[in-house]
Amino acid sequence: MAFTVRDLVEVPFLKTRVLAGRDGAGHAIHWAHSCELAAPWDWLGRGDLLMTNGFAIPADRDQQVVFVRKLEQTGIAGVAIGEGLHAPPLAGAMLAEADRLGFPVLSTAYDVPFIAVAQAVAQANRHGEQERMTRTMRIYEAVRQGAHETPAEIVRRIGADLATRLHIVDRAGAPLLDVDPLEPRLREQIVAVVDERDGSLPAITRVPDGARQALVAPVPASEFACLVARPRGDAAPALSVLQHVAAVVAIEIERSVAQQEAQRRLGSELLAHLIDRRIDAESGGRRLADFGLGGVELVLLAVDADGHAGPEMLNRALRRDGVPTLQLRRSSIMYVLLPSGSADDVGAVLDAELVVGASAPLSGVGQVPDAAKEARWALEAARGRQRGLTRYGQEPPPFMPRTVTEARSSADAVLGDLLAYDAEHSGDLVRSLRLFLAENRSWQRASTAIGVHKQTLVYRMRRVEELTGRRLDDTGDVAYLWLALSAHDLLSHADEPIGLQPAAAAGGPSG
Repeated sequence: MAFTVRDLVEVPFLKTRVLAGRDGAGHAIHWAHSCELAAPWDWLGRGDLLMTNGFAIPADRDQQVVFVRKLEQTGIAGVAIGEGLHAPPLAGAMLAEADRLGFPVLSTAYDVPFIAVAQAVAQANRHGEQERMTRTMRIYEAVRQGAHETPAEIVRRIGADLATRLHIVDRAGAPLLDVDPLEPRLREQIVAVVDERDGSLPAITRVPDGARQALVAPVPASEFACLVARPRGDAAPALSVLQHVAAVVAIEIERSVAQQEAQRRLGSELLAHLIDRRIDAESGGRRLADFGLGGVELVLLAVDADGHAGPEMLNRALRRDGVPTLQLRRSSIMYVLLPSGSADDVGAVLDAELVVGASAPLSGVGQVPDAAKEARWALEAARGRQRGLTRYGQEPPPFMPRTVTEARSSADAVLGDLLAYDAEHSGDLVRSLRLFLAENRSWQRASTAIGVHKQTLVYRMRRVEELTGRRLDDTGDVAYLWLALSAHDLLSHADEPIGLQPAAAAGGPSG
């Protein structure tokens, strides 16, 4: 038989009396808990007795009325206020509202510690506590028995045992672990609650769900997630039980994240092999099939990953939508190989600062190295325009050839002899020229950056002039050399194109 408010009041040594709400004396008390927070309904559940020294009670009369209403709406059994402690004067309107709602407002004598009340409730509810313990053990038993089940199947089985529909959602309300999605209206309400609290949820948040309430509890995982419980009947699971469910969900989320990370590392190695031509097309095609990328038209993205969290945001969005990808981070660029149809959706998840270049659709696995060049080419154009997603051929980088083929032709025309000389003599003329121009043609700074004596750099630059037919004290020739170097870098395996620095193209060589 349930322990009620009436039973509590009738225990002599607890010295507790009813101030208002006598019609609620039959409310069952499952647990008694002390809470001094301003919104105790976020931490207590149905059948809990709130015990307070008075700090939780607002001083304003109208707020006291709202306080009683929210406690009653939550299903809290009643509130016991420590007598002669810190409670403000209780307004007549508050007590009248408690009488109207049949919500018990109690006063506990100054000399009675709240621990005595809690112990009395726990002793009286020993059988109910045993039931909660049994239910909790069944939750973990469901996980043990579900070793060969998917996380979604485990969650559904736990929900069936609790007579409660369970959902797992991220901050945007999207389903996690392939668990059933929420209806749009409830999803919007939950997202609004999460945003209002900036992702910091209390132990329990109640959201209207038709004629009932959905219970929202945070999941203690490395990525934000929350558990949404929707009781099928009038009796909701105890808060402690829901917290155990959230702990189980957290384990499944972390396990899923670990598996995805392992798969991501394998995919990163494969994409590196494809870009660097370290695997033949036939073997590469077979391995792509293992990642869900076999037999579909692909596109390669080059994502500007320098200095912001955009790439991780993109990764989470693609993973959430179940898009198969290979991802590779090189310096300030993240490459993403994915089905070409999915590239159209990338712009929807990009923030204002994230820029992406997309290659043309690949005609085969052997086209991945060329696709990497195209994606970098498009990324350079996107950087110049600060555009979210730019496709190869959509527009060239500023002052650059329109296509990779034109860039290769331009670079060869200006730097061909210089590149051939370095290849034949294991020389360092191209790198020396690049750093010399990058340092605004300062002999001192450039020689320091290269690690050679100033006179050695002077000799190298004279050799550059002889091989290219371009003069380094001529602004037009410097512009040609710089643009040719930029095109060459975009075509090479360098992942950070040097870009045009106007200062390098103006004036004569500096000291």
